[in-house]
Amino acid sequence: MNETFKGKFPHIKLTLSKIRSLKREICSVGEESSLQPVTIAMAFVYFEKLVLQGRLNKQSRKLVATACLLLAAKISSNLKKQEVKQLIDNRHFYERTWVSALVTCGVKDWQKPVHIWS
Repeated sequence: MNETFKGKFPHIKLTLSKIRSLKREICSVGEESSLQPVTIAMAFVYFEKLVLQGRLNKQSRKLVATACLLLAAKISSNLKKQEVKQLIDNRHFYERTWVSALVTCGVKDWQKPVHIWS
């Protein structure tokens, strides 16, 4: 299946299995963060558009998936500043996306960010 996908989309640097795994992770984190299904679907669309444009690679995939989920939450759920802060502070969201993504991108000695909304 991965070979067929690679044949149809040679410019995409991720395997179909990895893309599906990332989408499962977006869904899981979204559900654990009590996001609406429409918000999770919007995150899928953003993520798939970036994948199809060939803008993702192994190092940036988790960070981009996180950004897609945050953007979808902000736009489709009409979240206020405090609610976005709570989403980022959510233990599941924080541990499963930001930390692993930043470590993958090579950020060393990373600490929880100070929020600009405070």
